[in-house]
Formats: sequence, C-alpha cells, structure tokens
Amino acid sequence: MNAKSIIFTDNFLTYDRYVTHPLADVIITPTSFTHDLGKKNIKVESFKELAYLHPDYFVPSTDIFSLMNLDKKESFILVRFAAYDVALHDVKASGFNVSDKVMLVNELSKHSNIFISSDGGVPAELEKYLIRFPLERMHDALYFASLLVSDSQTMTTEAAVLGTPAVRCNSWVGSKNEMLNFVELEQKYNLIHNIREPEMAIKKCIDLLHTPDISKIYKLRREKLLSEKISFTKFLVWLFENYNKYRVSNMQEYYDIYLNTKNT
Repeated sequence: MNAKSIIFTDNFLTYDRYVTHPLADVIITPTSFTHDLGKKNIKVESFKELAYLHPDYFVPSTDIFSLMNLDKKESFILVRFAAYDVALHDVKASGFNVSDKVMLVNELSKHSNIFISSDGGVPAELEKYLIRFPLERMHDALYFASLLVSDSQTMTTEAAVLGTPAVRCNSWVGSKNEMLNFVELEQKYNLIHNIREPEMAIKKCIDLLHTPDISKIYKLRREKLLSEKISFTKFLVWLFENYNKYRVSNMQEYYDIYLNTKNT
C-alpha cells in the first residue's frame, strides 16, 4: 500500500534483521540500545513505557485499593510471572520455576499482602493470591505497590518509570542478550535490581522491604529519570506530523530537529 512503517524496538533479535528491519522505514530505539541499525534508526532518550506512563498521560487512582479490598494504608507486593513458552523472543529463556514461585510467595507473604499476575497457571497453593481486579487497572496497582517482583521484562520497566522498587529475575540477566535498558535503569537510576538467581532475588526483596522510606526514595529516583527523558508520545506525534517535511540524510536528524524545536 506504499505506507510508511515506523517501528520501535528495545531488543535485538536475529529474525528482526531479516524480517522486520528491512521492511521498516524508521526504527526507533532507546539511547541505551547500542546496536547500529543504520540510517533508519532514531535513538531517543526515552522508553516505550513512557508513551503511556509518563505523568502527562497517566495519573494513578487510589480507588484501586477498594478494588483490591485493601485499606489505603495497607501495603502490598505485586508478583509477576511471565510465560516463557509463547513468545518467539523467549525461546531458550526462563524465569521462576514452580518451586521458586512457591518459595518466593511464601517468604514475601510474611511481610505484606501479595497479588500475583501470571500468564499461565500457578501452583494450587498460590491461586488465592491471583489478582481479581480488572487487568486494565494494573498500572494503578503498580504505582502504589511497595514492591514488584517479576520474571517479566515489560512490567519491570513499567515499575521503574512509575518509581516502584522492582526486582527482576530471569535468565536474560547477565547474558549476552541482556537488554541494555535494564542495565541503565539499574546502574544509572538505581530503580530496578537485576538478579539471576531466585534465592538472591528473594533476599534482595526482603532487604528492600526493610529499607526505611523506600517509597519516597524510589519516587525521587523516578523524578530524576523523568527529568532526563522525553515524553515518547509527544515525540511520536511530532514525527508523524512532520515526517517528510525536512530533508535529512539519516533519520536520527529528525530527533535533533525535534529537540531544537522543543527548546525554542
């Protein structure tokens, strides 16, 4: 149909270079993405999760507590279990196994209310912790949670941009295929904690739960992140409206033009 294709990626997978990237006109990535994708690539100081969780677009609602049957003063922990047998990019990857899940939840339940989001089933003894509130309210819950523990990729970044402490545990951590946005969120902003071994992840969770004023600390770290990142949605809208308006030798120049326009 001769339409332009503008795509976003924060991971580099073998099939992308043969299937997705050749067909795209523009490939947008975070600045933490270090692979060279050529003249099609626009590296932006943002994350895709900021397209919908930037404070310009997302305001958390406290009515999530009533949907969770909690008092507003009660603390709770969100636990996220991803399925590793569905997505192509998760082939050969793994998260918490069954015994790890039971050990994790049993330990955390000693400290707070537990709510589990799981792509697949969970062991019978953990079913009572499965979330019952509407899934579209997950980000409200994530904002107010004391902690996210996850073997999922996306929810970890969502927690970071919302200023919620997050412990991420899966086989991507420390591997040659590790996504560098997680490295940046840990090493530059100290908003998440990437740990490969489940036992060490549980220990880190307990340490975080015993940290005084932890919510305030992480919300301040979030403010630092927001001060250094752009609103991804605003940039996308600008790009859509101005595509082909300027003569550029490579797509990265669009981002430079946007920043100059934004600052004038």
